[in-house]
Amino acid sequence: MNIVKKQHLFASICTALIAVMESCYSAQDGVPLDQFVGSALGQEAAERLLAGANQNDPEALHNVGMLLLGEGPGYAAEAIRFLRQAASQEHAESQYALGMFLLFGRGLDTNIIEAANLLSQAAAQGHTGGQYELGMLL
Repeated sequence: MNIVKKQHLFASICTALIAVMESCYSAQDGVPLDQFVGSALGQEAAERLLAGANQNDPEALHNVGMLLLGEGPGYAAEAIRFLRQAASQEHAESQYALGMFLLFGRGLDTNIIEAANLLSQAAAQGHTGGQYELGMLL
């Protein structure tokens, strides 16, 4: 990945992370939201998330993938790449998400067989959504 693409990806993840923080932020915490979002803490959170993904941490990979999906269709391929990396490490939530994307063709071509395989892997780990969807397929 070239440096311009990496910088753009980082900026997109920062934007998505800030949006998540904004939605979770409570004004009762005593710090004005605009100060928090523009703070070094917000930047550090995004950097730590990317560092985890770069170290192939499945939870970080999953979170980056889901954040990118929230950025719109232009980020779907990159998001799916992160989710596939996490799913390959038996991350049940990523297996479930990819299974659902394959089942309904969100960001990927519909593939019922691969969807069922991923949902089965998630279900085997106790993921209730995977268990339900797999049951619905059978």
